[in-house]
Amino acid sequence: MKTVSSGVTEPGVRTFSKKELVDLVAERTGLKRSDAKIAINEFVDLMREALGAGHRIEFRNFGIFEVKLRRSRKAQNPRTLERVDVPPRRTVKFKVGADLKVRLEELDRAAERGLLNKNGTLGEAEMRVLATDPPKTRHRKTAGTEPGSAAVGARPPHSGA
Repeated sequence: MKTVSSGVTEPGVRTFSKKELVDLVAERTGLKRSDAKIAINEFVDLMREALGAGHRIEFRNFGIFEVKLRRSRKAQNPRTLERVDVPPRRTVKFKVGADLKVRLEELDRAAERGLLNKNGTLGEAEMRVLATDPPKTRHRKTAGTEPGSAAVGARPPHSGA
């Protein structure tokens, strides 16, 4: 796997450039780099268009991008200390989905166990160690998941008659 070398915005946080993402997508999918670049550019353009039109984008189990209206507020100019009105404005919010939430919880567990490398991220070896330690997740009880029970509204087994 290609090593990604990027700037650090805060301790342990790596910034991936679009070029690096193109390289990773090309490597993992077997696409030519030029095709991966077209796909990523198209994806970014579609997201920009959808969010720019006020639409919501949902990637099941990853997360939701949503346009929200921030209400107007009073603020203070730090230089003049003058009170100013800040008008309402639209912004994009991201809500974390279930699978990403589990991955972030794994990162927290790794930090608690001292498994993060010097830049505060997980390396491949550390991810293997975590893989042997099952995540602590909240599971919803679903009808019919217990042995010998039937889900509500489930059909009885086919008798063949």
